[in-house]
Amino acid sequence: MSPINNLANSADAAAPATASGSTAFKVDSPSVRYTDSSIESDYVYDSTVVSRDAASGKYSAKPTQVHY
Repeated sequence: MSPINNLANSADAAAPATASGSTAFKVDSPSVRYTDSSIESDYVYDSTVVSRDAASGKYSAKPTQVHY
């Protein structure tokens, strides 16, 4: 897992808004789109469903994805 970049105690944590009211940062990702009124993104949530076969007692792990 990647380390978390915690800016909570730094001077950059509360970046002031620009004159247009937007914050002074941009997300550089192919999954992010900017419109005149919003920032939109695509996100894939990976998880695993674990089930147990009653007859054999064996467990099965099935990867799942939800696209947002």
